[in-house]
Amino acid sequence: MANILANKYRPKQFSDMIGQDVPVQVLTNSVQYKKVHHAYILGGSFGCGKSTAARILSASLNCVNGPTVAPCGVCSNCVPIFQGKSQDVREIDAARYRGIEEIRSLADDVKIKPIACKYKIFIIDEAHGLSALAADAALKMIEEPPPNVIFIFCTTDTHAIKPTIFTRCVYLKFNQVKWEILQENLKKISDKESINIDDLSLKYIARAAKGSVRTSIQLLDSVFAYCGNSPIKIENCTKALGLVDNQMYYQLIDFILKKEYLKVFTIINNLLGESRQVTDIIDSFLEHIRGLILGFTSIEHLSNLGYNQDDIKKIAYQVKSIPSVNWLFDIIGFMREIKECLDYNIDASLLFEKMAIQSIEALKNY
Repeated sequence: MANILANKYRPKQFSDMIGQDVPVQVLTNSVQYKKVHHAYILGGSFGCGKSTAARILSASLNCVNGPTVAPCGVCSNCVPIFQGKSQDVREIDAARYRGIEEIRSLADDVKIKPIACKYKIFIIDEAHGLSALAADAALKMIEEPPPNVIFIFCTTDTHAIKPTIFTRCVYLKFNQVKWEILQENLKKISDKESINIDDLSLKYIARAAKGSVRTSIQLLDSVFAYCGNSPIKIENCTKALGLVDNQMYYQLIDFILKKEYLKVFTIINNLLGESRQVTDIIDSFLEHIRGLILGFTSIEHLSNLGYNQDDIKKIAYQVKSIPSVNWLFDIIGFMREIKECLDYNIDASLLFEKMAIQSIEALKNY
């Protein structure tokens, strides 16, 4: 694994992209049927494939074998495009294009014909960061673009794009990728790289990535770096990433239900140890509560909602001990209080212990 995995497995064809069926289909059809628009907005959360899709579209249009939906990736045009070094496909950091000189330079560059490629393409990353001057200049350029010039605005904050620009572009929404799809992709990469990792670890990595393909691969890379050639099990996976074994959340609920204060506080101490991010613990615990609520209301449908048989058995067992689904909603309210109090730098252990005591007291109501 001489290369960073996230770079090595960055897609170079639309068919390699995962979890983005609609925008990929639109872009594929645009190339295949020669209906390419002069300006696109690719919106969505980080790591879901916006910049990758922009590069693939650029390569599809400028490959020496193109236009083609399957750029070769090795020709004199494709290689610099995928390296971000093409003279004709410029990748621009919107935060840098704030001064009048940068804007004038960009406006002049738009007028220059492509040197080696058929299309001159401007990929503007984090486009919501454009200054007012830069946005106005961009608007003028996309209103009357020169022939064979294409603008691709990539943004994690679509609502911040000026309406006058938005209405002149084709908007494609990139969604967070389901963790099941991420897990399947990580499994394929692990097999290709001969990484000995169990399915549970892959599942935890996929969930921790929070819908980001890039993040999921980076996390796999981090775990491999920590474990080396040793088999990767859930114990060293969670330790390497500072994650929590989901079993601890089951234990926390069990001890709260049994009103075993000492064990509750011990679990909380373990959860908040090892420099874990408090926000990650909150999100994961709320995800556990969500699973229990779904178990209360539709246990038979959990398999359709991304839960495997092991998860379903554990949820079904724990649900039997819970007096009411409303008690779980109470806990969600207590967790919301934790989030609000964290803004005031109150000790996280104290907040979690308060939540646990409140949850035990709330049992009296059911």
